[in-house]
Amino acid sequence: LVLSEIEQRLADEPALLQQPALVFEGEGWHRGVVGIAAGRLLERFHRPVLVISCNGLEAHGSGRSMPAFHLLEALDAIHAEEPELLQLYGGHAAAAGLALRSRDIPELRWAWGYGYVWAVIAATTLVQLWFFRRKRWI
Repeated sequence: LVLSEIEQRLADEPALLQQPALVFEGEGWHRGVVGIAAGRLLERFHRPVLVISCNGLEAHGSGRSMPAFHLLEALDAIHAEEPELLQLYGGHAAAAGLALRSRDIPELRWAWGYGYVWAVIAATTLVQLWFFRRKRWI
């Protein structure tokens, strides 16, 4: 269900794939599968991804990233600039979980797709990103 809804959203809004890092959210998605969905989207699109389940006012998500991009450092950068945005987060270089208010997802999307995360990506060795996209895992 989660992946099929995301695929439909991408079919309706192909410009979403122009972002250097992806974020998708859906109301009522099962919190136990968002990490699996994030992993599959990472494999498919070769860029950091967050998948977030909304349940009314609160949202919980999971992120996955490739070796050339440190996921937890990106979330740390977002938290440093916007300390009220993420209510809770943790993880490591390749995977992380997070909690936030549902109303804050648009701000997270900007920070993740265009703002602070882009600064982290730009600071990452471009050769690593090139190899990841061309040769898969390095």
